[in-house]
Amino acid sequence: MGAIFLVILAGSLVRMTGSGMGCPDWPKCFGYYIPPTDVDQVLWKPGKDYFEGQMIVHNDVLYESNADMTSATTFSPSNWTEYTKHSYAKFNAQHTWIEYVNRLAGALSGFFVLGLFVMTFLGRRKGRFKGVDVLFGLALLFLLGFQAWLGKTVVDSNLAPLKITFHMFGALAIVALLLYMIRRAQPDHGTVLPSSVKTFGWIAFAMILIQIYLGTSVRQEVDAVVAQYDHQQRDLWMDIVDQTRIFKIHRSFAWLILATVGWFLWKSKSLGAWTTGHMWIAGTLIAEVLAGVILAKLDIPALGQPTHLILACLLFSFLLWVLLGKGVEHSSSDS
Repeated sequence: MGAIFLVILAGSLVRMTGSGMGCPDWPKCFGYYIPPTDVDQVLWKPGKDYFEGQMIVHNDVLYESNADMTSATTFSPSNWTEYTKHSYAKFNAQHTWIEYVNRLAGALSGFFVLGLFVMTFLGRRKGRFKGVDVLFGLALLFLLGFQAWLGKTVVDSNLAPLKITFHMFGALAIVALLLYMIRRAQPDHGTVLPSSVKTFGWIAFAMILIQIYLGTSVRQEVDAVVAQYDHQQRDLWMDIVDQTRIFKIHRSFAWLILATVGWFLWKSKSLGAWTTGHMWIAGTLIAEVLAGVILAKLDIPALGQPTHLILACLLFSFLLWVLLGKGVEHSSSDS
């Protein structure tokens, strides 16, 4: 689970720093397995050795080498193929390595998910897991592969907003399936809420998903403002974003979620079904609201953006953890 949240954090840092196109190709980076560190590595030069698939930026166009070669005294278009999946043709070492670390985090999570699948597969033979657990492990492996493919489409599309949103929800789907698998492996314990209150909790959960979607839409508005104004003009960003309809909806919906989740927590407490999970929901909810206020009042500080996103994902996870809990249910009269 920690590896998946590391990927989400790395992805949010990529968005915060504008490093999404730091590697213009996928899964390699400028054709390298270990990305370049200096601009000289991605520029065409006469008498320089190039390997097949290596990418360069020449006259603001991205090219891919057709074969291993040593360049002549002049640029020969026949030795290169213009990269046409997108028109982005820039190199920034910082952006490249931030994006590369994001991909490494994704690869690391892949090893953990693969290990989980192998564990459930071998554990089934020893009676520790059921056949359905193996299927869940396989589904998780498929989801992670699909998420990697989504990452490729995000790069190929030059960070199309809708594909970024799908990529975000793909990560949440992986988190949700992991939480479900962990809950399945646990014995029944404690006291859970009556179905009526639990249903209300699921409504709150759905509202959080909607709010995360609205948040990605607000982020698109911020990206549009950043593209228009210099990074030193952060004080202008919020003045413009504050006037957009999507931000006003996002802000108003936040207070509705605060009230809904707050009622769910109060009802859980009054029925004696309070758990550590409820405590984490309460703390994360308060922190998330404060993070949103800080973003709005302090002109979208850089670190506030990934913090806001991670807190939203944690709130999603803690609420789902509580709702998936097993135990002895209260009678309906208790609700």
